[in-house]
Amino acid sequence: MIIAMTLITTPALRPIAAIAATLMIVSAIDDRRGLPVSVRISAHIAGAIVAALAIAPGAPGWLLILLVVAIVWSIN
Repeated sequence: MIIAMTLITTPALRPIAAIAATLMIVSAIDDRRGLPVSVRISAHIAGAIVAALAIAPGAPGWLLILLVVAIVWSIN
């Protein structure tokens, strides 16, 4: 419900809400069927890349890499 409201009311947070929804779905599938670690970590890395680009679109490459590492670390 919160993700849906964010998608509607705050356009700037749409990428973050989409990442949260995607990771929620991946987690639910993992809980039911069990996913390989490579699939889960790939989803986390992809989400972190999108989040880093949404948070700091004009940041230098080293900062984006640092953000991706920090976000993956916090997600995982």
